Amino acid sequence: MVTDFDIIDISSNLSDHLPKIVKCLVNASVVNSISEKCYNSRSVKRLRWDRADLLTYYTNTGQQQESIFYELLCVEQGGFQCCDLELLDEMYERIVAVLLSSASDSIPSC
Repeated sequence: MVTDFDIIDISSNLSDHLPKIVKCLVNASVVNSISEKCYNSRSVKRLRWDRADLLTYYTNTGQQQESIFYELLCVEQGGFQCCDLELLDEMYERIVAVLLSSASDSIPSC
């Protein structure tokens, strides 16, 4: 359950999208089962949105995420059940994969 959210507007963000923070109330057993995955550190690339091919990025993400969007609509219309957490995790992973793939194809990084 979402308990709070905020939109972050910082000057160092070169994107035309504003990052969001969402606070959720989550079952502790779910959090404990995924906490080990959070310890893997990766290097972070800074995307140069000011030099991006935005048309390509928007086109790629829109086309690739359309099917995910319709699947989420079906989940929403069917009523969310706690057993659907694996389905939502899988959809989240697919969304992130699309965003990363589209970004690597059309947005330079440093």
